[in-house]
Parts: sequence; C-alpha cells; structure tokens
Amino acid sequence: MSDARRVGASDDDDEGAASSVLADLARELSEDIDEVVAGVTGYIADTIDDLSAETGLLELLTASVHGNVSTILDVMSNKIPMDHLQPTTAAVEYAFRLAQRNVSANALVRAYHLGAHEMQRMVLQRMETRDLAPQRTIDVISEFAMMEHQYIDWIIRYVLNAYESERQRWSDMPGSVLVSAIEELMNDPGSGATRFETKTGYSLKRTHLAVIAWDPDTESSARRLHSRILAAAGVIDSPAPPLQVTIDETTVWNWIPVDAAAVRTLDLTRLRESMGGAHLAMGEPLWGPEGFKRSHEQARIAFSCATTPGRRSRPVTSYAEPGLAATALIAKDTPEARIWVRETLGPLAADTPQAAESRETLATYLAENRSLIRTAELLHVHKNTVRYRISRILADLDAERRVGDTLDLALALRVHEHLGSGP
Repeated sequence: MSDARRVGASDDDDEGAASSVLADLARELSEDIDEVVAGVTGYIADTIDDLSAETGLLELLTASVHGNVSTILDVMSNKIPMDHLQPTTAAVEYAFRLAQRNVSANALVRAYHLGAHEMQRMVLQRMETRDLAPQRTIDVISEFAMMEHQYIDWIIRYVLNAYESERQRWSDMPGSVLVSAIEELMNDPGSGATRFETKTGYSLKRTHLAVIAWDPDTESSARRLHSRILAAAGVIDSPAPPLQVTIDETTVWNWIPVDAAAVRTLDLTRLRESMGGAHLAMGEPLWGPEGFKRSHEQARIAFSCATTPGRRSRPVTSYAEPGLAATALIAKDTPEARIWVRETLGPLAADTPQAAESRETLATYLAENRSLIRTAELLHVHKNTVRYRISRILADLDAERRVGDTLDLALALRVHEHLGSGP
C-alpha cells in the first residue's frame, strides 16, 4: 500500500513537471508570438491556394492565426478547460469571409490542421534546446499534442458551424446567381458568352473596365461600395450601368462599360473623391468576353499589390501603372522581393522623408531618360535642384557600390513604390 502511494505521487509529480515545462514553453513562445504567427500564417497561405495572399484576406488570416495561437498559449500556461474557451472574433470572421467568397469548407479545415502541424513543429524545435530526460520530453510532447488536438477539434467544429450558417445566408442573396454566371464565363469566355448575357442582362459586346472596390478600414458595407461604384462610373462617363458582384461584406467586383479613350484621360482626383474613402484596383479597358476576363485578372493583380501587408495603401491602384505587373510577379515571394529591394536601393530604401524624396527624384529621372529639364518640370523644382539631388544620390549609391545596372535600380524603385519596404 505504501508502494502504491509512492507510485501515485511520482505520477502526479511527472504530470506537474510536464505542465510546468509547457507553461514555460508558452511564456517563451509568447515573447516571440509575432514570429510564431508569421510562420504559421505563411505555411498555411503557401500551402493552400484558396488562402494565398492573392485573395486579399491575408491580414484577416493573420489575425485569426494570432487569436488561435494566443488561446493555445493561454491554455498551455494556465491549463484552461476546453469548455471555458470562447473563439476569437477574428477566427469566426475569417470563416464568414471564406463562406461569402464560396471558398470550400475543406480549405478552412485544412488551414487548422496545417496550422496545428506547424505549431507542433515549433514546439518540438524549442524542446530540442532543453536538457530534459527522454521520458520527461515524451511526457511534455504528449501533453501538448493532446491539448492541441482537443483545441483544434473544438475550434473546427465551432468555425464550421459559423461557416455553414453564413454560407446558407449568403447563397440566398440576389448576387449569388451573378457569381455562378461570372465563374462560368471566366472558365469559358468563348462559348459561355450568350448564357452569361441571358443570366445577367449585361452585354459583353463592348469595352469593359474591371475594378475591385474595398474598404481598407472595413467600415464600409457592400451596399455603400455599390453606391460608390455608381458614382465612379459617372466620373468615367460610362454609357451603361456597371455589373456589380458582392464578394464579401467589404469587397465588390465590378465591370464598368467604358470608352477606352475616356479612361486614358481619366481625372484620378475626381475618381478618388467619388469613392469617399473606399479604395479601387483597376484593370485596363478591354473589349469583348476575353476582355471582360482579362481586365478582371489585371484588377486582381492590382488588388493583390494594393493589399500587400506592410504597404501604404493608396485610394486608386491601376494595373497600367509602370512596373506594377512586374512587381506582382516579383512579389509572389514578398519577403524575398523586399530583401532584394533593400539590397538594390541601399540607403534609398530607408523609411524617411529624405529617402522618399530621393526615390521619387531618381525614379522620375530614369523614367525621363535622364533628362534634367523634364525631371525638374515634373517635380516642380529647378533644374539645378535636380542636378544636385541626382549627384548626391548617385554618390551615396556608388559609395556602397550599388550603381550598376540601372534597369535593376529602376525596377527596384517601382517595386518599392508598390510594395513598400515592409518588415
């Protein structure tokens, strides 16, 4: 009987020791939570195409991951029972947005399992640095795996219920028919044109300007965005009403019938004012069913650049802007693109007013074929001011041996303009 008590006491001690190690790990991970969240988010976005950065929901995915990771760390630290937990607002909202965009529930479930896998890898990596006995290591890992499994099982059931109820609500909205018709046309712009026109009442035998409207502060409703697009269509002198499709509560896809020449002479100041704080990403005006599809693809590329995390968002972003298409290709790996920009621009990549002025001067100078006069005219400064700035800029770059291929310099300046320097 005495032996049995000793065994029981030893088991309790082992359990307590494993929990103590987990609590210590949780505190350590909490100190590096931004790094942990970035790693988990990046792994999910890189693995599941439907959840990639191009969807424009990367910031919400990051917020959802942050909320889930924080909760797991709280459970590790304090042994909180699962029935005491509440899902974070970001996790539920992310499920809502995926449902609104008709992203499969399978993608949502995979995201949680992939996130759990990456979190487990990070915990194991931290465990390798600890000088624990083999059995103690096994106990700690087993306790973490059980706790994480219970949490993932609980949160998946919760967000799936939220997803399904939102999917049903959204599918009953009038715009759902338009979404299916547009998807059909995108897949087959040739033979699908007649069916599309019948379903939507929108003629494809015209020039289309595809734009994506959204509110970066998530304060606008889809209804307000629709009204803003109608105002923008008036500024563009559209000869017919635009086709508008609500993608989620803060994002609307649009196709505006236009005259191509009118777009080329468009007053961007008036266009920005018409949006009342909402933002636009624009394709180019293109003709017919193929143009309907391609202009939208271009708008999505502009949208991807405009919503890149760490970038200073502008009211209007156009695919036609110099360097934007190249930036989109380079930015498939945004962190690496930003590293290349910093390596290429050196001191010009700094986040300071002087560096920003230098970037604008050099970019204009290179775009105007090194004309001091044209650069001065465009920047509204004296020619000698441009001469002095360029001399100083090139001297600074040469001091760091960064003056070489001016094509790289010009492209790096454009990429910095569209992506920013970021973290």
